[in-house]
Amino acid sequence: MKRLPPEFLFSQHSLSTYQRCPRRFWLRYVEDQPWPLPERGLPPDYQLALQRGVTLHRWIERVLRGVPPERIVPTGDDPRLAEWWQAWLGFDWGTLPDELRVPELPLVCRFGEQRLYARYDLVALERGGRAVVVDWKTLQHVPRPAALRTRLQTRIYLCVLTELGGLVTGGTPVDPQQLEMLYWFANFPESTATVGYSPHAYAADKAELTELMARIASADEAHFVRTDELALCASCNYRTLCERVVDPTDAAATSWLDEDADFQIDLASVPLIDW
Repeated sequence: MKRLPPEFLFSQHSLSTYQRCPRRFWLRYVEDQPWPLPERGLPPDYQLALQRGVTLHRWIERVLRGVPPERIVPTGDDPRLAEWWQAWLGFDWGTLPDELRVPELPLVCRFGEQRLYARYDLVALERGGRAVVVDWKTLQHVPRPAALRTRLQTRIYLCVLTELGGLVTGGTPVDPQQLEMLYWFANFPESTATVGYSPHAYAADKAELTELMARIASADEAHFVRTDELALCASCNYRTLCERVVDPTDAAATSWLDEDADFQIDLASVPLIDW
Protein backbone atom coordinates (compact mmCIF):
# COMPACT_ATOMS: atom_id res chain seq x y z
CA MET A 1 0.00 0.00 0.00
CA LYS A 2 1.20 3.49 -0.84
CA ARG A 3 2.41 5.64 2.07
CA LEU A 4 4.35 8.86 2.57
CA PRO A 5 7.94 8.65 1.32
CA PRO A 6 10.48 8.31 4.16
CA GLU A 7 12.10 11.63 3.24
CA PHE A 8 8.78 13.52 3.46
CA LEU A 9 9.12 16.98 5.03
CA PHE A 10 6.15 18.17 7.09
CA SER A 11 5.32 21.86 7.47
CA GLN A 12 2.80 23.94 9.37
CA HIS A 13 0.68 24.48 6.26
CA SER A 14 0.74 20.80 5.25
CA LEU A 15 -0.32 19.70 8.75
CA SER A 16 -3.05 22.35 8.82
CA THR A 17 -4.26 21.09 5.46
CA TYR A 18 -4.28 17.50 6.75
CA GLN A 19 -6.40 18.43 9.74
CA ARG A 20 -8.98 20.07 7.51
CA CYS A 21 -8.94 17.72 4.51
CA PRO A 22 -6.68 14.64 4.46
CA ARG A 23 -7.36 14.10 0.75
CA ARG A 24 -6.14 17.57 -0.19
CA PHE A 25 -3.00 16.92 1.88
CA TRP A 26 -2.33 13.74 -0.07
CA LEU A 27 -2.91 15.28 -3.50
CA ARG A 28 -0.91 18.41 -2.86
CA TYR A 29 1.97 17.38 -0.64
CA VAL A 30 2.46 13.69 -1.38
CA GLU A 31 1.49 13.20 -5.02
CA ASP A 32 2.39 16.77 -6.00
CA GLN A 33 -0.68 16.56 -8.17
CA PRO A 34 -0.99 19.31 -10.81
CA TRP A 35 -4.14 21.24 -10.12
CA PRO A 36 -6.78 20.07 -12.62
CA LEU A 37 -8.75 23.26 -12.08
CA PRO A 38 -6.78 26.37 -13.15
CA GLU A 39 -6.35 29.16 -10.63
CA ARG A 40 -8.57 31.40 -12.71
CA GLY A 41 -11.37 29.07 -11.69
CA LEU A 42 -11.13 30.53 -8.20
CA PRO A 43 -13.20 33.59 -7.25
CA PRO A 44 -11.46 36.83 -8.38
CA ASP A 45 -11.44 38.20 -4.82
CA TYR A 46 -9.62 35.05 -3.65
CA GLN A 47 -6.95 35.36 -6.32
CA LEU A 48 -6.43 39.04 -5.56
CA ALA A 49 -6.19 38.46 -1.80
CA LEU A 50 -3.69 35.65 -2.35
CA GLN A 51 -1.47 37.77 -4.60
CA ARG A 52 -1.63 40.72 -2.20
CA GLY A 53 -0.45 38.56 0.68
CA VAL A 54 2.48 37.18 -1.30
CA THR A 55 3.49 40.65 -2.51
CA LEU A 56 3.36 42.19 0.97
CA HIS A 57 5.56 39.42 2.41
CA ARG A 58 8.10 39.86 -0.38
CA TRP A 59 8.27 43.62 0.20
CA ILE A 60 8.74 43.14 3.96
CA GLU A 61 11.43 40.55 3.37
CA ARG A 62 13.37 42.93 1.12
CA VAL A 63 13.31 45.70 3.70
CA LEU A 64 14.36 43.35 6.52
CA ARG A 65 17.25 42.19 4.35
CA GLY A 66 18.48 45.76 3.89
CA VAL A 67 16.58 47.32 0.97
CA PRO A 68 15.65 50.92 1.88
CA PRO A 69 11.84 51.09 2.29
CA GLU A 70 11.64 54.20 0.11
CA ARG A 71 12.71 52.07 -2.84
CA ILE A 72 9.45 50.10 -2.55
CA VAL A 73 6.73 52.35 -3.95
CA PRO A 74 3.30 50.75 -4.36
CA THR A 75 1.44 51.75 -7.50
CA GLY A 76 -2.05 53.20 -7.43
CA ASP A 77 -3.47 50.03 -8.99
CA ASP A 78 -4.12 48.41 -5.62
CA PRO A 79 -5.01 50.88 -2.85
CA ARG A 80 -5.55 48.09 -0.32
CA LEU A 81 -1.98 46.84 -0.79
CA ALA A 82 -0.72 50.42 -0.46
CA GLU A 83 -2.68 50.72 2.82
CA TRP A 84 -1.09 47.54 4.13
CA TRP A 85 2.35 48.80 3.24
CA GLN A 86 1.86 52.12 5.00
CA ALA A 87 0.51 50.27 8.04
CA TRP A 88 3.56 48.00 8.13
CA LEU A 89 5.91 50.96 7.86
CA GLY A 90 4.34 52.18 11.10
CA PHE A 91 5.07 48.94 12.98
CA ASP A 92 6.43 49.61 16.47
CA TRP A 93 9.85 48.00 16.45
CA GLY A 94 10.43 49.12 20.02
CA THR A 95 8.24 46.26 21.21
CA LEU A 96 10.77 43.66 20.01
CA PRO A 97 14.13 42.50 21.37
CA ASP A 98 16.91 44.00 19.29
CA GLU A 99 20.05 41.99 20.05
CA LEU A 100 19.37 39.56 17.22
CA ARG A 101 16.71 39.87 14.52
CA VAL A 102 16.58 37.20 11.82
CA PRO A 103 14.09 37.54 8.92
CA GLU A 104 12.82 34.63 6.83
CA LEU A 105 14.45 32.04 9.05
CA PRO A 106 14.01 28.40 7.87
CA LEU A 107 14.47 25.56 10.36
CA VAL A 108 14.00 21.82 10.08
CA CYS A 109 13.54 19.86 13.29
CA ARG A 110 13.30 16.11 13.83
CA PHE A 111 10.41 14.77 15.88
CA GLY A 112 10.89 11.04 16.31
CA GLU A 113 11.40 9.66 12.81
CA GLN A 114 9.77 12.63 11.08
CA ARG A 115 11.10 16.03 10.05
CA LEU A 116 9.16 19.29 10.45
CA TYR A 117 9.91 22.48 8.54
CA ALA A 118 9.14 25.97 9.84
CA ARG A 119 9.85 29.25 8.05
CA TYR A 120 9.68 32.29 10.31
CA ASP A 121 8.81 35.75 9.00
CA LEU A 122 10.97 37.21 11.77
CA VAL A 123 12.64 36.02 14.96
CA ALA A 124 13.75 38.74 17.41
CA LEU A 125 15.55 37.78 20.61
CA GLU A 126 18.05 38.53 23.33
CA ARG A 127 20.46 35.71 24.15
CA GLY A 128 19.35 34.21 27.43
CA GLY A 129 16.34 36.52 27.53
CA ARG A 130 13.11 37.34 25.74
CA ALA A 131 12.43 35.86 22.29
CA VAL A 132 9.60 36.83 19.94
CA VAL A 133 8.40 35.10 16.78
CA VAL A 134 6.67 37.63 14.50
CA ASP A 135 4.24 36.65 11.77
CA TRP A 136 2.69 39.06 9.26
CA LYS A 137 -0.92 38.13 8.48
CA THR A 138 -3.33 39.38 5.82
CA LEU A 139 -6.41 37.67 7.25
CA GLN A 140 -9.83 39.26 6.86
CA HIS A 141 -10.46 39.02 10.60
CA VAL A 142 -8.55 38.83 13.88
CA PRO A 143 -8.84 35.31 15.32
CA ARG A 144 -9.85 34.86 18.93
CA PRO A 145 -6.93 34.51 21.38
CA ALA A 146 -7.90 30.90 22.15
CA ALA A 147 -7.88 30.08 18.42
CA LEU A 148 -4.42 31.59 18.01
CA ARG A 149 -3.04 29.59 20.94
CA THR A 150 -4.31 26.29 19.56
CA ARG A 151 -3.42 27.16 15.96
CA LEU A 152 -0.95 24.64 14.54
CA GLN A 153 1.28 27.40 13.23
CA THR A 154 1.64 28.90 16.71
CA ARG A 155 2.39 25.56 18.33
CA ILE A 156 4.85 24.47 15.63
CA TYR A 157 6.77 27.74 15.48
CA LEU A 158 7.16 28.04 19.25
CA CYS A 159 8.00 24.36 19.72
CA VAL A 160 10.60 24.25 16.93
CA LEU A 161 12.30 27.43 18.11
CA THR A 162 12.49 26.02 21.63
CA GLU A 163 14.10 22.87 20.19
CA LEU A 164 16.57 24.65 17.91
CA GLY A 165 17.01 28.04 19.52
CA GLY A 166 20.66 27.34 20.21
CA LEU A 167 21.34 27.15 16.48
CA VAL A 168 19.93 30.64 16.04
CA THR A 169 21.69 32.23 19.02
CA GLY A 170 25.01 30.49 18.54
CA GLY A 171 24.64 28.22 21.53
CA THR A 172 22.31 29.83 24.08
CA PRO A 173 19.03 27.88 24.42
CA VAL A 174 15.68 29.65 24.06
CA ASP A 175 13.68 29.43 27.29
CA PRO A 176 10.02 28.63 26.45
CA GLN A 177 8.99 30.68 29.49
CA GLN A 178 10.44 33.78 27.77
CA LEU A 179 9.20 32.90 24.29
CA GLU A 180 6.13 34.41 22.62
CA MET A 181 4.55 34.76 19.21
CA LEU A 182 3.28 38.08 17.90
CA TYR A 183 0.74 38.19 15.07
CA TRP A 184 0.48 41.46 13.13
CA PHE A 185 -2.62 41.87 10.97
CA ALA A 186 -2.35 44.04 7.86
CA ASN A 187 -6.09 44.75 7.89
CA PHE A 188 -6.03 45.54 11.62
CA PRO A 189 -2.56 46.95 12.38
CA GLU A 190 -3.60 48.25 15.80
CA SER A 191 -4.85 44.81 16.87
CA THR A 192 -1.67 42.78 17.21
CA ALA A 193 -2.06 39.55 19.15
CA THR A 194 0.54 37.90 21.38
CA VAL A 195 0.62 34.26 22.47
CA GLY A 196 2.86 33.28 25.37
CA TYR A 197 4.56 29.93 25.91
CA SER A 198 5.77 27.73 28.76
CA PRO A 199 7.74 24.54 29.47
CA HIS A 200 4.45 22.69 29.98
CA ALA A 201 3.06 23.86 26.61
CA TYR A 202 6.36 22.97 24.92
CA ALA A 203 6.30 19.42 26.29
CA ALA A 204 2.66 18.93 25.31
CA ASP A 205 3.18 20.36 21.80
CA LYS A 206 6.28 18.23 21.19
CA ALA A 207 4.45 15.06 22.20
CA GLU A 208 1.33 15.83 20.16
CA LEU A 209 3.22 16.90 17.04
CA THR A 210 5.40 13.78 17.22
CA GLU A 211 2.31 11.57 17.50
CA LEU A 212 0.43 13.39 14.71
CA MET A 213 3.27 13.11 12.18
CA ALA A 214 3.96 9.48 13.09
CA ARG A 215 0.29 8.64 12.60
CA ILE A 216 0.18 10.34 9.19
CA ALA A 217 3.44 8.69 8.09
CA SER A 218 2.20 5.22 8.99
CA ALA A 219 -1.16 5.55 7.21
CA ASP A 220 -1.79 4.20 3.71
CA GLU A 221 -3.46 6.21 0.96
CA ALA A 222 -6.94 4.95 1.84
CA HIS A 223 -6.70 6.86 5.13
CA PHE A 224 -6.57 10.23 3.33
CA VAL A 225 -10.27 10.80 2.78
CA ARG A 226 -12.19 13.83 1.55
CA THR A 227 -13.47 16.37 4.03
CA ASP A 228 -17.14 16.29 4.96
CA GLU A 229 -17.20 20.08 5.07
CA LEU A 230 -18.27 20.92 1.53
CA ALA A 231 -17.75 24.65 2.01
CA LEU A 232 -13.98 24.00 2.09
CA CYS A 233 -14.20 22.69 -1.47
CA ALA A 234 -15.30 26.06 -2.87
CA SER A 235 -11.74 27.41 -3.09
CA CYS A 236 -9.98 24.08 -3.62
CA ASN A 237 -8.56 23.44 -7.08
CA TYR A 238 -8.80 19.69 -6.51
CA ARG A 239 -12.58 19.70 -6.25
CA THR A 240 -12.98 18.28 -9.76
CA LEU A 241 -10.73 15.32 -8.88
CA CYS A 242 -12.90 14.73 -5.83
CA GLU A 243 -16.06 15.14 -7.93
CA ARG A 244 -17.31 17.86 -5.63
CA VAL A 245 -19.80 20.28 -7.17
CA VAL A 246 -19.93 23.49 -5.14
CA ASP A 247 -20.51 27.17 -5.74
CA PRO A 248 -17.07 28.89 -5.96
CA THR A 249 -18.66 32.08 -4.62
CA ASP A 250 -19.55 30.28 -1.38
CA ALA A 251 -19.16 32.48 1.71
CA ALA A 252 -16.37 30.18 2.94
CA ALA A 253 -14.40 30.44 -0.30
CA THR A 254 -11.42 32.04 1.46
CA SER A 255 -11.09 29.02 3.75
CA TRP A 256 -7.76 27.92 2.22
CA LEU A 257 -6.34 31.42 1.77
CA ASP A 258 -3.92 31.32 4.71
CA GLU A 259 -2.53 27.89 3.77
CA ASP A 260 -2.29 28.83 0.09
CA ALA A 261 -0.46 32.06 0.91
CA ASP A 262 2.01 30.26 3.21
CA PHE A 263 2.57 27.61 0.55
CA GLN A 264 3.47 30.24 -2.05
CA ILE A 265 5.50 32.42 0.31
CA ASP A 266 7.80 29.63 1.49
CA LEU A 267 11.21 30.24 -0.05
CA ALA A 268 12.60 26.98 -1.37
CA SER A 269 15.83 28.75 -2.36
CA VAL A 270 16.72 29.67 1.24
CA PRO A 271 19.23 27.20 2.75
CA LEU A 272 17.74 25.22 5.64
CA ILE A 273 19.26 24.91 9.07
CA ASP A 274 18.69 21.19 9.59
CA TRP A 275 18.95 19.32 12.86
